[in-house]
Formats: sequence, structure tokens, C-alpha cells
Amino acid sequence: MTKDEVKSLVQVNPVIVYSILDGQESWRYDIGAKEGYSHEVDVEGLEQSDVVDVEGLKQKKLEGVLFVEWTKDSKVNSFTIYYPANDGTIQEYRVFETGQIKETTPFKD
Repeated sequence: MTKDEVKSLVQVNPVIVYSILDGQESWRYDIGAKEGYSHEVDVEGLEQSDVVDVEGLKQKKLEGVLFVEWTKDSKVNSFTIYYPANDGTIQEYRVFETGQIKETTPFKD
């Protein structure tokens, strides 16, 4: 899937963010964000980093966060969704470039 296809599917402008691991550009979508919601984190000189707003998710300021990572030829490489579960934890659903799916609970109280 290309960047244009993702834009057409999601129909919301992404926030361009950069990986704190390698500086690689990715897109962040704040899903179901309350009016006025904002999450901007500067890390090591990056304008916007790919830090997950765990507190915002726990406080239900948004319903989820989607990160889309790209290949060099602007096709989806992988994507990750973070969302609050009913038990209060934050869940991660990640689809790798190989198609492998991994579900974890990276943020526990």
C-alpha cells in the first residue's frame, strides 16, 4: 500500500514523526482524539518523535494511536496500533513487513 492509498483509506492527515531509534520517518494517526488533543514530544533534537502518549490513552483523551512505517519506495513497511484495553493496560498490535503479527502489553501499571 502506498502513502496515497493510506491517506485515502484513513482520510485524516497524519502527524509526521521520527523514530527515536533510527530517525526514520513514520506517520502517526491519533484515532478518536478529543477536541484540542495534542501530543508533541521532542527527543534528541527530533521535531516529533514516535513516543506513545500512554497517559493520554489511559485518560481516554484518544481511542488509539496508529503508527505507519514506510519503505524507501514509500510503501507500507509495517504498522503498529496502541489502544487501551478494558483492564486498564495499553495494548500493542503490530504487523511486521513479513506479515507476522505480534500482540503485546508493553505498558502496564
